[in-house]
This record gives sequence, structure tokens and C-alpha cells, in this order.
Amino acid sequence: KFGTDGWRGIIAEDFTFENVRRCAQAVCHHIQAKGIADPKIFIGYDTRFLSEEFSRAVAEVICGNNIKCLLSSSPVPTPVVSHNVLSNKTDGGIVITASHNPPQWNGFKYKPEYAGSASPGIISDIEYHLSQIPSTDYVKSTPIAEAIAQGMCTIIDSTSNYNNHLRTMVDIESIKSSGIRII
Repeated sequence: KFGTDGWRGIIAEDFTFENVRRCAQAVCHHIQAKGIADPKIFIGYDTRFLSEEFSRAVAEVICGNNIKCLLSSSPVPTPVVSHNVLSNKTDGGIVITASHNPPQWNGFKYKPEYAGSASPGIISDIEYHLSQIPSTDYVKSTPIAEAIAQGMCTIIDSTSNYNNHLRTMVDIESIKSSGIRII
């Protein structure tokens, strides 16, 4: 069951590679149903246990469905994913994160092409497609090394672009020279 931003579960209990792959396949069906020519998805992940590995599993499914992906080269918070959806003009974004939940949790968030929370209609569509995928037998996948070699998956530095954008909105040098320490 997806909430506004996606689905969360306890790692290894219900948040498993199988279920993450099923979620990724449902997002692929959602994107494909829109009839977008040459679709592309941005994928990010946080620092939780196995988040990077889960994000790579998502990338393998995205690429296995002939959808290109941009995969963050390092852990990032959700706002960086949203920014990259917009700045890279992708058709959506996926971030592996459980946000504020305890450390034994992880999550799968979907950000549509407008980079905000998915509308109830989008969530309903993804849940419908998810209900049609009873197991990973119905999931298409391409190994990550092969997807990279084929040009389907590109690993990118997703933070530089975001940090540069922040510098247009905040006077970083004034903050640095103020003597104030900010965490």
C-alpha cells in the first residue's frame, strides 16, 4: 500500500529486494501507460542499511523495461531527488528512504515529473499495476553493469547541481564569514 510519497516497511521483513523490484516494475507500467517517448527516471537513495543496493535493484528493473535512468553516485536527501527530476527533465524520480521512520525501516518514494508528492490518482495507478505483479517472475530486469554499458543507466553526481542551485538562493559566503556555526 502506497501513501502520499510511497511505501515503507521494515527491512528484511516486508521491505525486501523482491518487493522493491515489484514496486519498480509497477512504476515502469505507470510510465509506459503514459506513452512517453524515450522516458527517463532519476533514482536516489539515503544512508540507511542497503539503500544503495536497493537503488541499484530499482535501476536494473527500470532499465530492463527500456526506460533510461540517472542513478545518484552517492546518498542524497529527498529534496535532491526532486531537484534532479526537474533539472534533468526526467519523467519521475524514485528515492529509497524511510524519511523520519526508525532505522530498521526503509522506503520507496515516487516523485512524478513535477517532483512533488504523487497525486492520489498517480498512487492509485501505481497500486493497480502493483496488484498485477504477484511475484518477481513478472519483473523485467537488466544487470546494472550491462545497463551502464548499454547507456541505459548513467551514474551522476546529483549534489553539485543541487548545491549550485542553493547558491542562487542563499548567500553562502555571508553565512561562512558570519562566524555562526550551523548544523
